[in-house]
Parts: sequence; structure tokens; C-alpha cells
Amino acid sequence: MPTTDYESSTSLDKQVVLNRVGVVSAEVHVELCRRSMSVLEIAQLKPGVVITFDSSITTSLKLKIGDRTIATGVPVRQDSQLGVAVMGFTD
Repeated sequence: MPTTDYESSTSLDKQVVLNRVGVVSAEVHVELCRRSMSVLEIAQLKPGVVITFDSSITTSLKLKIGDRTIATGVPVRQDSQLGVAVMGFTD
């Protein structure tokens, strides 16, 4: 099916934008889970203490840029390094 002029220009415009800003870097971080703790609880931490969270061990990880979740994934091992296999993107 042939593309319309609009579709061609939109695709071209996206490529132009990517070519211009594609070299800009952004820090991506992975959020496993969060928990609030009192200052007393934090002060009582010592090696060997296990902190539990409400999240299940099978819960997807959140890939974030700033406060915005951009994707979800699962932890993987890549050789001797920790990685995240991207499972899907958020809207």
C-alpha cells in the first residue's frame, strides 16, 4: 500500500528529530520497589538485616527517566552483569 505525502513527511520529520536529538543522553534508572522507614528504623540498620517490601519477587521492574516510568522489565544476568530485559513500554 503506497504511503501518503502526510505519512512520508511525518516519518521523515521523526527521523530528522531523531538525528538531531538522538545523541542527547538521559539517565535511566530501574526501580525495584520502595518503602518508607522511620529515622529510628534506619538508625537501627546493621549488616545482615533484611528489609522486606510489599512487592512480590515476581513484580516487574520499572525503567524510569526522572519520575516518569518509560518501560517495565525483568531482571536478567548478562555474563557477570545485572541487566533488565524490557518487556513493554508505557503510554
